[in-house]
Amino acid sequence: MLSQVTFQSQGIKDAGNLYCPENAEPKKHATVVIGHHGGGVKEQTAGLYTKELAKLGFIILTFNVAYQGESEGLPRYVKDSNQRAKNFKGAKSYLTTLDEVDSKRIGALGICDSGGYAIYATQTDVCIKAVAGINSADVSELWRRGINGSLSFEDLQKVLQESTRQRTRNNRGQ
Repeated sequence: MLSQVTFQSQGIKDAGNLYCPENAEPKKHATVVIGHHGGGVKEQTAGLYTKELAKLGFIILTFNVAYQGESEGLPRYVKDSNQRAKNFKGAKSYLTTLDEVDSKRIGALGICDSGGYAIYATQTDVCIKAVAGINSADVSELWRRGINGSLSFEDLQKVLQESTRQRTRNNRGQ
């Protein structure tokens, strides 16, 4: 059974799809929060895993990360690593309010860059008891250092210095 839900993460309303097993016994169920790949939404790849895990009796919550899909947040399509980890934590916190969820059996599954965010969320939230990543990536390092670390430390420092100067110019209206 599918329900559309919303929950808060850092003051941003995130949109989710909550899947409960068909004809489930009235008991508390193990639950998995699933995060989608970088440019995706909850109905894409995450939705495929959802169907299979729900068949096994899990309650599943897929969500759109902040700034994407039906979730709120401006500007749109921002890749904010901290916020994306907090999306997992917000989803977990929402799940703990549901009677059918066993709050001692909540796991996180991240696809692509969400794999990295799921792992970080699990390291910093003791209520997430299991984590898995599919084709996981730490894209924050990729953005900073380039593919295979192709950006030298010195060049990275130049980029960061220019970024700082540009923000100053922007604040001066230049």
